[in-house]
Amino acid sequence: MLLSDVLKGLNEKKKLNFKKFNPIIKGINFNSKEISKSFIFVAIKGVNQDGHKYIDDAIKKGAIFIIIENKSKIKDLKKKKINFLFTNNSKLFLSKLASNFFIDQPKKISAVTGTNGKTSVAFITKEILKYCNAKSASIGTLGLIAGQYKKKLKLTTENSLELHKMLDSLYKKKIKYVCCEASSHGLDQYRMDNINLDLAAFTNISQDHYDYHKNYKKYFNSKMRLFLNILRRGGVAIINSDSTECKKILNLCKKKKN
Repeated sequence: MLLSDVLKGLNEKKKLNFKKFNPIIKGINFNSKEISKSFIFVAIKGVNQDGHKYIDDAIKKGAIFIIIENKSKIKDLKKKKINFLFTNNSKLFLSKLASNFFIDQPKKISAVTGTNGKTSVAFITKEILKYCNAKSASIGTLGLIAGQYKKKLKLTTENSLELHKMLDSLYKKKIKYVCCEASSHGLDQYRMDNINLDLAAFTNISQDHYDYHKNYKKYFNSKMRLFLNILRRGGVAIINSDSTECKKILNLCKKKKN
């Protein structure tokens, strides 16, 4: 796939001259150890590691295009004549690259968020669809499950690159329905962005993960990204009416006109 196609729909690409530089891209990764020839390397500043420290390693391994979110790296990349783009949010940028690179997704994708119940809802949804003779899959704590196929996953909500790759693979296996677990960490880190999400569900919320989110407001807002930023306009929102936040979430959804 050409670089111009991988960057489709991204405003940042306006800074590039594709007549002079538009190579074939063979892969994308944010882990320098996974980079191969003709890959895009996305440098992400994480909680424990900063991908910008491994740009040189990625280039040595074959990266031909670099995405950065640290302006201090611009001068060095220009000096080395390395093609790159600066973005304000590498994690969000990665999700868009992933959706452009892994183009296909199953027909109907749903996702469930909440402090408790995500795993049960995702699995039971898949089982109901299976008994309705619909080819379905679930992605989450139990792994990727599609028929007899099972694959363990490292995270409840995998990184956007892996998630889009899985969805593309499920499409090619003619899976039409997928239910995903959407963790607060995953939503906050843009792992589910740029997915064609038709339905979003909310189970409940209680004090949890404050080591990461710091307070209730940030925790709640991370979960609301599923409805306000990821669920397609006109999509379906299912809210647990027993939840104390039910009315608040419904009002937020109505403002978006879901």
